[in-house]
Amino acid sequence: MSTNISYKLPCGSKMNYPEKLGYLTRKGNLVVFHSTSSKDYESYLIAPTTKGIHIIKKGSMLEIALLYENLPLEESEVKDSSGVFNYKMGTTLEELQNLLALSTSD
Repeated sequence: MSTNISYKLPCGSKMNYPEKLGYLTRKGNLVVFHSTSSKDYESYLIAPTTKGIHIIKKGSMLEIALLYENLPLEESEVKDSSGVFNYKMGTTLEELQNLLALSTSD
């Protein structure tokens, strides 16, 4: 059974991600996932930090989902009683920002 880490989106929606992602972050890995608010339906590209989350980009559900899907990073998943949680791993926030700049310049 997996435990979850809670975080709040700017709209106040309380969300969760698996503790495994927190563990990977504490070990120095860059983890990226996307989340959508149930209050205002804004979506966010998120990187957990050791003390919360870093919102990398905000946009529509479609915009953020496409941005996430087009990131050339390895995707993994955590399966538990809550279901499946997908995430991608990179090396640094700078690498991620460079990849985002390249993907949005097309």
